Amino acid sequence: MRRTLLLSSVPPCGHSSGCLSQERICELLPKGSLATYVVSDYLHDVGPAPGLSWMPFRTRKGPPCSVVHKRYGRYPIIGSLASLATDLLVAIPRLPAIIEDIVAFGRKHAIEAVWCPLQGQTMIRLALPVAEQLQVPLLTQVWDPPTWWLREHRLHPYSQRRILHQFGLTISASARFGAASEPMAQEYTTKYNARAVPLLPFLPDEYHVQAAKAKAEGDRFRIGIAGQLYAQTEWQALFQALDRVGWKIRGKQVTVGYLGSYPLQHGHANAYIERLGSRPQQKCIRILSSFDVLYCPYWFDRTFETEARLSFPSKLVTYLAAGRPVFFHGPEYASAVPLMRYNDIGRCCHSLDPEAILQSLEQVLLDPGLWTRLSKNVQRTFFDFFSLTAQKPYLARFFDLPETRLSTAS
Repeated sequence: MRRTLLLSSVPPCGHSSGCLSQERICELLPKGSLATYVVSDYLHDVGPAPGLSWMPFRTRKGPPCSVVHKRYGRYPIIGSLASLATDLLVAIPRLPAIIEDIVAFGRKHAIEAVWCPLQGQTMIRLALPVAEQLQVPLLTQVWDPPTWWLREHRLHPYSQRRILHQFGLTISASARFGAASEPMAQEYTTKYNARAVPLLPFLPDEYHVQAAKAKAEGDRFRIGIAGQLYAQTEWQALFQALDRVGWKIRGKQVTVGYLGSYPLQHGHANAYIERLGSRPQQKCIRILSSFDVLYCPYWFDRTFETEARLSFPSKLVTYLAAGRPVFFHGPEYASAVPLMRYNDIGRCCHSLDPEAILQSLEQVLLDPGLWTRLSKNVQRTFFDFFSLTAQKPYLARFFDLPETRLSTAS
């Protein structure tokens, strides 16, 4: 049995959405076929999920990912120089010893392939040298383009250029590359000569909630939001649109329910926000299935154009599993827009204008026949693209395994 080394910045566990996605893939692989080495500057003391206790596992504290302290925010030139100095004098010099230890771990466990999600500069710098020293094929995976990470962690432009160059070399050298969306697969195939396999986010089939046969009538309209709220300008625009109509549509109170840990606040006198906290994903899906429409904001800011085009909003998969129509609020070039349009699973609004937002919302909320059709399409789309059953052929292709070797356990 071929054994693969998962080289990652996060362990496969339920600690975060990234950890959980990794855990789901690991649990599909045959027992005895996987070992994991985690290099992290903040999760170096977190182990794998209990269901993966059979797996050889090692974790190590890695170089700092965020190299600019908040105190430099008011002094950008000093912060930029501090970033460059930290990267050149602290982060990079630590890599050779880490690579040596990973390679020793890989040889000890007879590793025959390296699987590395390229999240952050440390993984980008480690993946190819480790695979080359082990002399095994490299399987890379990308959830978000590296530009977002580098910008968010304020790396110096010189460091960014070097890391992006290494990223390109790594993708080109990969035996197979797992892309987070079809647009990413197409673009990286052209740009880096990548041998791309689309690996979309997925959920176990049984997480799905049956689509309702008809929209329930009540005294209010309920809008659901779940997960992290990166696109702050967009959801603030939603609130401003609701402010304009006093949080009432056709005389009914509009409520927003939020499942997550962000401190969602709004001061309008008629605003009604249900703060539902963080829940396990399956419970979250059950709660979302009680809402009328589910809101998915994505960046309009051109700074995030690459991310909007190539990444895929993972919360959208959760929404589809909940069996409710989606209100997608983002640019027309976003990767989710073709899925929304071709499968007719909700409505898109490509504007921050309050009137445009309200018009798109009202289409879904005020037409029961449309709502029922969209809900049925949501159910079909989940099973066609984002269920475990739909994704297993792509996972088998990525890991070069017969599909029958992948476990059906969720």
